[in-house]
Amino acid sequence: MAVPADPMDDPNPLRDGVQELMRRWRALIALPLLAAVVGVLLTFVVPKQYEGVAIFSPAEDVSPTLPGNLQSIAAQFGVSAGTKGYNVYYFAQVAQSREVLRLVASDTLEADGQRVPVLALLDVDDTTAQSIEKGIRRLKDKLIVRTDDQADLVTLRTRAPSPATAAALTAAVLEALNTVTTASIRSGGSAERRFAEAQADSAQGALRAAENQHRDFLSANRSIASSPALQFEDARLRRQIQIRQDVFLALTNQAQAAKLREVRNTPSISLIQPPQASPKKVWPRASVWALFSGIGAFTIMAAWIYVLSPLLLPRGRGS
Repeated sequence: MAVPADPMDDPNPLRDGVQELMRRWRALIALPLLAAVVGVLLTFVVPKQYEGVAIFSPAEDVSPTLPGNLQSIAAQFGVSAGTKGYNVYYFAQVAQSREVLRLVASDTLEADGQRVPVLALLDVDDTTAQSIEKGIRRLKDKLIVRTDDQADLVTLRTRAPSPATAAALTAAVLEALNTVTTASIRSGGSAERRFAEAQADSAQGALRAAENQHRDFLSANRSIASSPALQFEDARLRRQIQIRQDVFLALTNQAQAAKLREVRNTPSISLIQPPQASPKKVWPRASVWALFSGIGAFTIMAAWIYVLSPLLLPRGRGS
């Protein structure tokens, strides 16, 4: 007579997993919970970080534009009249450039009632060239730049040990960004001015030549009313003078606009939200540290129990 099989002998992964968990609950549950508690306690020891935020948009070019007919003529000579300026991606790249970071790393912030060098905030001791390079690398890790091309906005975030310092550091980055971009715009205006002045001189010479040609024509032909050919030639010379005069005026106006861009002190960015920081810390976060500590401890214990221990245990017995 066949003996009925014991239901407990049938393989059941769920039941086996629950039994294994009950047998090793201290290692698989208690230790990860303990690690999570330790992770939370460590957040009170790790230095706190606060975030400063500023939002800005590129300042529009307010230089006077030329009339429509002069713009088309100037465009034939490669001269742009009345452009809006640079886009948000340009400012985002410049904000993270080495020159901007170097200016900030060499700066001194005034926050919490005292002046603190930026290098001291970055845990860099001296101010040598090598220390500046080290400060630039650390500052780049504390800087986050995001762009919104739909709204034409740039969001700038920095981290520092206190809210006031974070806001001051964000303001320092904005000031350095404005300095670099303004210098670049002025340099571009200078190159544009030199080109426009050279083209204007050339256009002035061509205008004088056309006027002299028309004067000589009129001197040689006192009466043109009775000759259709002379009337046609007179109209052609007048059109030529008008075209060269329009070109000369367009290039002259463009040179004057470039001169204004060189000397004016207009910021290259327009602040939407001034630099400010929240009193709530952004790092370390107790929930994040507890979660990763618990997951890490559970992973280590599970790997030891189910992977490493079965591989090492037979060797121990054989010895």
